[in-house]
Amino acid sequence: TVLPPAPLKTVAEVRIDANGDGIPDLLGTRVAVEGRVTAQSKAVGPNTAFFDVIYVQDATGGLTVFGVSNSTLPLGTLVRVTGIVGQFEGDSQIHVLNESSDISIVDSTPALVSPRSMSTSDSMLELNEGWLVKVQGVVTNIVTTGGDNSLYIDDGTGVAKVYVNGYVGDGTDNL
Repeated sequence: TVLPPAPLKTVAEVRIDANGDGIPDLLGTRVAVEGRVTAQSKAVGPNTAFFDVIYVQDATGGLTVFGVSNSTLPLGTLVRVTGIVGQFEGDSQIHVLNESSDISIVDSTPALVSPRSMSTSDSMLELNEGWLVKVQGVVTNIVTTGGDNSLYIDDGTGVAKVYVNGYVGDGTDNL
């Protein structure tokens, strides 16, 4: 069965949580978004990507896209993603059911997205989830146990957790 086209939404529209319960209002709804890839697929570089996830960003926000393992999607590629609005560990996402049909390249000419500079405290606000950000500060803690591979950074405004999964490295054999 061929599904009808999903309504095109902005990332901000997908992330709306009008009642503040921490769950996107469109949870379970099939939608499409267009955005530039800000975290590339593992098909581009197996040691430089998250497991089955890319991130896309439009002018309104950034979003996790889950279910991407075979598509070659380098940084800066403009894609249209169709999937089901979901959530993982408190973060909104789109779950693609079939990456070969649910992800299309709108423009393969890379246009890298510049990170937004923000304070460490602002980087942790729910309204900033999904954005490609740049923070600076003092590393206050490094945790590499219990499945948590994170740096904790503070610029004096509050601590930011920078999750660095154990399989994400610099693209060499040295993770």
